[in-house]
Amino acid sequence: MKLFSTWQLPVGIGDFALRADNVLSNSGKDFYRPDWMEGVEALPMLVVRIGKVAKCIEEQFADRYYDRLSLAFSLRASRIDDNLPEAMRENFDGSFVRWSQWVGYDDLVDRDRLSAVRMVTPQQLDTEVPLILPAKETISKALVLVSRYYLLKIGDLIALPAATVPISLEREQGLFMVGRDNEELIFLRIK
Repeated sequence: MKLFSTWQLPVGIGDFALRADNVLSNSGKDFYRPDWMEGVEALPMLVVRIGKVAKCIEEQFADRYYDRLSLAFSLRASRIDDNLPEAMRENFDGSFVRWSQWVGYDDLVDRDRLSAVRMVTPQQLDTEVPLILPAKETISKALVLVSRYYLLKIGDLIALPAATVPISLEREQGLFMVGRDNEELIFLRIK
C-alpha cells in the first residue's frame, strides 16, 4: 500500500510526498511527539482510495479508478533539526490519522458542517476550522498526475488538503474532526 499526500493543491509530482505505511494511525490513539520535533502542525485531508489498478489515467476516466473516500489529519513537524532530511517533517510513525469509515463522494459532501476543532484543554475548545473538500475535478487531476509516474494498485491512498491553513498543536492538546450534529469523526491527542 502506498500513500501519496500533499499539503497544497498539486501542480507537479514534486508536490506529493510518498509516505510509508507506518505513518497510518487510527482515530482515538494518542500521538507521542518525538524529542527531535519542535511543535506539530495538523492539516485536515480528504483521502481517496484507489479501487482499480491504474497507470497513466486519462482525466475523463479518472473517476472510474477510485471507489471510496475518507477523512484524515496529516501531521508534520513545525521545525526539525537541521541535520535531519526534510522528508522527516511528515514521514514518521503515526503522522496520518484516518477516520475509520469509507464513503462515496456524495455521502461525504452531504454531511453538513464538516470542521476541525482544536482542544486547548479538556474544558476549552478553540474555534472551528471549516473543511473545504476538493472538487471531483481536483481529485481526477491528482489521480492523473500520480498515475503518470507510479503504478497505482488497489488500496493505495491519495490525500488532498481539505483546509487552507494548518492547525498548530502543542503537547496535551487535542484535535477533533466533527460532522453533522457535532458527530465526532476523528480525535487525536498530542502527548
